[in-house]
Amino acid sequence: MRSLACLHSFCITCWRSHIEAKIAEGVASRLECMDPSCCLLCPSEFVLRILDKAHFRARYERFIFRDYVTSHPQLKFCVGKDCQSVIRSKEKKPKRVTCSICDASFCVTCGVDYHAPTSCETIKQWLLKCADDSETANYIRNVRFHFYIYIFKTGKHMAYTYPFAYFMENGARKELWQVPVGRPSRDNPSASDNPR
Repeated sequence: MRSLACLHSFCITCWRSHIEAKIAEGVASRLECMDPSCCLLCPSEFVLRILDKAHFRARYERFIFRDYVTSHPQLKFCVGKDCQSVIRSKEKKPKRVTCSICDASFCVTCGVDYHAPTSCETIKQWLLKCADDSETANYIRNVRFHFYIYIFKTGKHMAYTYPFAYFMENGARKELWQVPVGRPSRDNPSASDNPR
């Protein structure tokens, strides 16, 4: 029989089954006593003495390390693909860090691409808005784009071409751009065939 400081005693087989089930769920640092009325946490030494299978011990130690890094205010896991290095930042303000292992560069506070001078909260809201495609789909469905070229002549030898782009939004026409394109002539030698 084994017990924690709360003195709730259970056999080693029950403890082992309880701990292995919790580790399989991804729980490590929040392992509690098996008594439903008790919320005392199991210390790491107790858990490691109970576990006898190497793969559960390794997984438990990996989860404990993950929980430690995640809860520490100065530590952050690298966001690089398959990179397990840990970055330490003594300051709590957003700043760019580059991993020395995989060369990934990111904001140490929020873990996304560095975004100065924008705050981490603003970036978080922006990414959330970008992830929600429903607004984008509604906008695209209600907007139709139209392109045409308008040509008018002034005098005998002049012709100007104006590409227009506009879109219809809720029945109203809104122009995107109007770029004059002209051909050089005797009357206007500065006009060119290239858009500006």
